[in-house]
Order: sequence, then C-alpha cells, then structure tokens
Amino acid sequence: MLNIRSIVTVLGLILSKLAVFMWIPIIYCFFTASEGLSRFFASFVITESVAFVLTHSVKPKHFSLSMRDMFILTSSVWILGCLFGAIPIWLLTNLDFTGAIFETMSGLTTMGASVIPDVESVPRSVLLWRSILQWIGGIGFIIIAIAVLPAMNVGGMKLFRTEFSERTKDTPRTSTLAKNIVLTYMTITLLCVLSYRLTGMPVFDAVNHAFTTVATGGFSTRNASITAFGPAAQWISVVFMLLSGLPFILYVRSFRSMSPEIIRDSQVRTFIFIFLAASAMLSLWLVFKNGLGISESLRSAALTVASVITTTGYYTGDWWSYGPFAILIILLILPVGACSGSSSGGIKIFRLQLAYSIFRMECRPLIHPRSVIPQKYNGRPIDSEVVGSLVAYVFSFIAVLVLSAAALCVMGVPLAESITGTVSALANVGPGFGGSLGSGFYGGIPDAGRIILSADMMLGRLEFLTALVLLFPSFWKG
Repeated sequence: MLNIRSIVTVLGLILSKLAVFMWIPIIYCFFTASEGLSRFFASFVITESVAFVLTHSVKPKHFSLSMRDMFILTSSVWILGCLFGAIPIWLLTNLDFTGAIFETMSGLTTMGASVIPDVESVPRSVLLWRSILQWIGGIGFIIIAIAVLPAMNVGGMKLFRTEFSERTKDTPRTSTLAKNIVLTYMTITLLCVLSYRLTGMPVFDAVNHAFTTVATGGFSTRNASITAFGPAAQWISVVFMLLSGLPFILYVRSFRSMSPEIIRDSQVRTFIFIFLAASAMLSLWLVFKNGLGISESLRSAALTVASVITTTGYYTGDWWSYGPFAILIILLILPVGACSGSSSGGIKIFRLQLAYSIFRMECRPLIHPRSVIPQKYNGRPIDSEVVGSLVAYVFSFIAVLVLSAAALCVMGVPLAESITGTVSALANVGPGFGGSLGSGFYGGIPDAGRIILSADMMLGRLEFLTALVLLFPSFWKG
C-alpha cells in the first residue's frame, strides 16, 4: 500500500521551500528596480498556495515512507519543481511553456542547455532565478546521491551504503550529515563568489557564476559564457569546477578528522588523472595543430576538459574547430561525469572503475583457472547485486539514448545533433556537437524534442532506474 498522504505532504513541504527561494529575485527586483517584481511575486503566491494545499489537505495520521514511496517521491519532486519553477521564466520571457519547462529542467538537473537565444536581453531577475535553480538542483542531487540512491541500490550505488555509514559513524543522524554537506556546499559557493570578485568580475556575474560553477550547471549571464571574462576568471572556474566534482561527503569527513581523506579516495585520484591526461593531450594538440600559444592552449584545454568532465557545460569555444583528435577526446569524456556524491552528472568515475574491476576479475580465471580472487572496489567487496545494478544502469543508458536519438531524427533533427544532444542531456552536460548545440543553445529543437530531452535530463539525473521503475505495472501492483 502506497503512503499517498505522506508523499503528498512531503511534496508540499518541498514546494514551499522552492517558493521561499523565489524571494531572492523578488528582493533583487525591489532594490534594483529590475523587471519582474510583480510576476515573481505572483509566481510565489501560486507556488506557496499549492504547497499549502498539499501540506494541509491530506495530513497523514502516521507519517511513513516505504522504499516504493521513495521511488515515487524522488521523481515527483523533480517534475513538480520543474512545473512551478518554470512559471516566472514563462511569465518574463518570450518562451512558450514548453520552452520554459525545458529551461527549468535544464536548471534543476544542472544540464545548463538553454532555449533562450540571447540571455543578455532577458531580465536580470530571470538570469538570477536560472542560477538559483541550478544551485538548488546541485545540492539536492548531492543529498539524494548520498542518502537515497544507495538505499535504492540504483546503478551500483549500493556499493557506497556501508562505506558512508562507516565513515559517518560519529555523525548520529542523517539530518546532521545533510546539514554538514549543505554547509560545505554553501562555503565553497561563497569562496567561489569571492574568488570571482578578486578577478574583477562584477558582483551580479560573480554570484550567478558561483551558483552555476559549484552546482556544475553552466548557466551564464553572458552570451559568451565564462569566456566573456578574463583568463583569471576562467582559471578560477576550472578550480571550482574540479572542487565541485569531488564527493562532498569526503569534504565533511576530511574536516571532521582533520586529515586529507579526500585525496586518498580511489575515485578522486582517477578523476584527477583523467582530467590531467585529457587536458595535456588536448593542450598539445592545440599547440601543434592549431598553432595556439602554450599558455592559451593550457587554459583553453583545462577549461574545456573541466567543463565537460564535471558536466558543467560552460561554453568554451567552437569544439568542431579544434580538429578530429580534439573532438574525439571531448566525445570520450562527454558522458563520464565526475565523482559519485558530487554535484556533477554523467556516468560517474566509480562505475568506470567498477566495470574495469569486473573486467579484470573475469579475465584472471582465464589465465589462472584455479585461482579464487574476490571482486573488490576501493578495497571493498563487490557483491552480485551491485554488478546486476550496474548492468541495468548501462542497459538503461544505452536504451534511452537509442530511443531518444531516433525520435529526434524522426522529427528532422540532424543525426549529430540528435545523438550528441541526447548524450549531453542524459549526462547533464549541456553543449553538444553540430549546429547551435556546441554553444549549448537548443532553440532549434522542436517542442516535442524539447519534452523528450527534458525527460532525458531527469532520467540521467536520477540515475535512470529510479524513474524507469515507475513504468513497470508490477511496481504499482506490489
């Protein structure tokens, strides 16, 4: 039996928190006389009213949430947040509601793609709201990835259930852990704002870019994205994109134990290695094939690789013009993502490590038939449930990719844009290849295609199985 009353109550509470965040652009409009005060206030009233009804109309006698309830709740939060978060964007731009939904889902899932052709022409209150949506989505997913997905055994995340519980045995309650992670997230955001300001970036731009950098989202206040600012700001963005691609729970653990726990983690070391290796190869290519100077090539390569591998998706230039080898590097790291427990999307480093570990374990008996070697990841045993969950995740990624890309092709979207746009949506990266997708602009995608890509963003952000399980009739019969 589903606990509908409990689910509705939680949805109302979460929606009320979204309404509270609307006060930020309301206050901004009030003090700066920026366009949008009345419409943001109207959006707040609508959102808060619905939240009040949901919270108070069906109060449960005994509040409880089962695992089935959590699957429904997790997907419902993203859908409901997208619907109501889209209201001010719809009211204050020339977008139809489909476009506003795409823009909002891109924000909440931290994909960073946009259907606004000229972001500098829209009200600054809208730009601020887009950045806030990404900031909310970033911390929201971190909490889900640490507290919810491991319990659901989604995509191999069960592997972290024991590890996190052991690492946080001195933290008595999950709520305390969540508060520590939120505090860490806010601290890194503040440091990012201050760092951007030190480079000379205006306050408004610094705040917005800090929100979207730490959330690894990629929305910008400028048409040229982060490249509209100087080299110093671009290097700052690289640093904070990488910091935000690390597991936030390890920040908490390192601070509490006053030891460098974060650099001992296998996932972190692999992530840094991939970043350095890809940046080095791309930099050398830009020097010898494109004729760029060493400092410019290093900055361009580091910025591009960091933006792609952390799924931030800042526009860093026309990727097609880099040449075939550079495009290959970018394509290879496009779906990877950073570490589990970070604000980034993508497949995640630990799954690549897990797949490689399983591959090695399958090869060793062929060389040493009588050997018995336990499967391990990061020093911990890998059970069959984790392997099965990983296989299901990979199958889901490929199946959704094929179906979505095929649907876009049927709608007349070119093949390169259909495939890379879908991969970018599933991995929550933003920019793709071909047409205007290289700059993260999806205005050329038809309305039906935007709905498909919006669904892809949510599926990728929720690790597929969390949402796809709701499509099985047996789930509702259980």
